[in-house]
Amino acid sequence: SNQEAEDVDPALPAANTAFAVKLFQELNAAELAAGDDGDKTNLFVSPLSISTALSMVYQGATGETRTAIAQALEVQGIDPVVLNGAWKSLIHSLENVDDDVILAIADSVWMDDAFAPAVKQDFLDAVIEYFDSEVYTEDFGDPATLETINGWVEDHTNGKIQDLLDQIPTD
Repeated sequence: SNQEAEDVDPALPAANTAFAVKLFQELNAAELAAGDDGDKTNLFVSPLSISTALSMVYQGATGETRTAIAQALEVQGIDPVVLNGAWKSLIHSLENVDDDVILAIADSVWMDDAFAPAVKQDFLDAVIEYFDSEVYTEDFGDPATLETINGWVEDHTNGKIQDLLDQIPTD
């Protein structure tokens, strides 16, 4: 409802807009630098999806990496507690913006079971709490894990995205 949208701290939509403009400028510059082979290319990306993913990474980042992500996302002046609350409100309000529109937002974190013990619980708690993310620990060496991840993506996109990954990189 409109009331829910009004509960989103305005700093986050402003930051997301600034990030989206920078993103499209960079992508357009890269397209121009690649040269014009006569074919016109349509570019379709979701800045919100990219900023959400980077904001989830931001939850676990420290030092220079955290500073760089904050600068890229235009959130360096926003208190992290306010920022996280704004993300939670924004995701909830987007999913409930219009009864005639189906908008599904699905995020997940996938960890190799050998790496999982090194992942800080504060990070996992934050992505679950503020981004409604699901967290999975799997054996990345098991070929069935690729099918599991691709199946999750297909299920959460109503079949629109199939076979997102063709392999799980060893690194």
